[in-house]
Amino acid sequence: MVKLFTLKISMFLMALLSFGAGATELVFPHATICEYYGKAPGSCSVALSADGYILDARSGKKLFDGPEYTGAMFTNALYRSGSRYILESENYSSAKTRRWVDFSYDGKDIVLNHIYIFSLNISMQVGPYWHGYDCRPVNAKLSFPAGQGLLESSLDAVCKDVESYAPSVADGAPESLAAGTLAVSVPVYNDGQQNGSATYLFEGTDQPELLKLACYSGCESTSKKTASLDKGEVAQRSTAATQTTVIKKLSASLLGDASRQKVSVLSGATGADFRRLQITREHGTGDDILLDTSKALPLVKSQYSTAMNDVFSVNIINNPAGVLNVIDMQGEPVSVKQSSAEAGSALVLVSSEEDNAVYNFNLVFRYNKSSRQFELKNVLQVTNNDACDHSIVGVREMPLGMIGEKSLASFEGRKVFEQLSDLHPKSADYKKLMMTDVAEKLDKALALYRKGQTEAVRELMGSFLMYNNAGQCDPEGYIASKYDFPQLPGWSNDLGFLLGETGYYQESIELLNAVIARNPNRTVAYLNLADSYWGLKDKVRAAQAYKQYASLMTDARKASKIPARVTERSDGVVE
Repeated sequence: MVKLFTLKISMFLMALLSFGAGATELVFPHATICEYYGKAPGSCSVALSADGYILDARSGKKLFDGPEYTGAMFTNALYRSGSRYILESENYSSAKTRRWVDFSYDGKDIVLNHIYIFSLNISMQVGPYWHGYDCRPVNAKLSFPAGQGLLESSLDAVCKDVESYAPSVADGAPESLAAGTLAVSVPVYNDGQQNGSATYLFEGTDQPELLKLACYSGCESTSKKTASLDKGEVAQRSTAATQTTVIKKLSASLLGDASRQKVSVLSGATGADFRRLQITREHGTGDDILLDTSKALPLVKSQYSTAMNDVFSVNIINNPAGVLNVIDMQGEPVSVKQSSAEAGSALVLVSSEEDNAVYNFNLVFRYNKSSRQFELKNVLQVTNNDACDHSIVGVREMPLGMIGEKSLASFEGRKVFEQLSDLHPKSADYKKLMMTDVAEKLDKALALYRKGQTEAVRELMGSFLMYNNAGQCDPEGYIASKYDFPQLPGWSNDLGFLLGETGYYQESIELLNAVIARNPNRTVAYLNLADSYWGLKDKVRAAQAYKQYASLMTDARKASKIPARVTERSDGVVE
């Protein structure tokens, strides 16, 4: 571990009026904190133990021989942002050093992506200011020395001794900067060798905060080096500009014709608890604003920091007729069948809630040419598995009447978000939509089965199962929630039948029991269930199901059609 030297450097601290023309993007959008080991892991595959070790969240296995720095002057936390994890390590000594290790973990290997370091220094000329270092690995898969934790190993391998240098970088801040925003330009190092610089912004704060880290320039490419300032120089700028920061910009065709529009998410005023949503014609003027609202995109304060989090993200989704594309909790697009869905592009607000890694809501807005308004057409709850592989298990459509306001122009995001939270416990009562790939696979499997292509059917049925790095997921955790469609018991029965026919007995039993629970007079489901129990050599439960099947067939005056195996397998079994 290298020793930190506090040196005078070329850096700047600015708290001015507005961002400049360069658009910024959060480095870790929608990052959520990972629970400590021993609590429900949620969507995180890694966890911190109480004594500072980084563990596999499922197995509890230590991923590093040594713990992270602990003690009265240190705090550590783990965050997840998409497929990336961030170890946040803060030192509360006079240097107030913040080190953030961005890495990935696939259940087997740790892959380093980035290391950010920010420290507080004091200049006799300008007082306290922040400086830092940006370390990027050339080879992300590294070996980690015995006895070290992630932070120490990563610093030694990637940053090497850069913290002993006084960084000298050019002033890369925007010409104008929002009041109360911190800008920090840092040298970029590739495995200890300086290679250019980068500028990061922290909106609404005077110190580096992980959840507010935004890229302004140089955050990806390091091939171009910038000129250096003399040591000890601190640059400060002041401007009266008030240009709004562009958080996100999308190009879309939302009006049902050949025209194109710009969809922009803009920062609000300093300290505002909202973002602006604006839709304009792509080649229009100020008179061509189709929508400009500050109500749709509220911000809420994080439970774990001073950061303000987005309640909704803005997305453009293109749908064919009869299909809706939704975005799940992993940020993956998924297609579901919806007979009334119109072809074309739609604006979709996707909800995000701290500590909720299981479900979100997709609110689909389409342009109505008659009213000239973007109107709410669909409210969809998208649910992911809360364990195992965390993939999508269900999409349910809520009645539009549950949401009072249908026009995006008057849509009150904060109020609607509260309404959606109240809707979640009732979601099981609403229509479940079928994923298009699931429907297509069963159609194909049934066609192959009718042709007697048993091996091909078995291979295809295996694709209905869920797996993670440890192997096959427990059927009890997902089969019924994903494949039991209350409005289509025949479809679910057919899937349960084929699962049993191809040897996936436990999956078949889980699904068929769910079908029977909703449809106790579904006669054929008892026969399929009995056959699967028989395949598992559970003769007692098999006999019970066979007898129930025989009873229903007899009541329906179809006793002559009962297969011989029903009597053979149920007679003489002691229950």
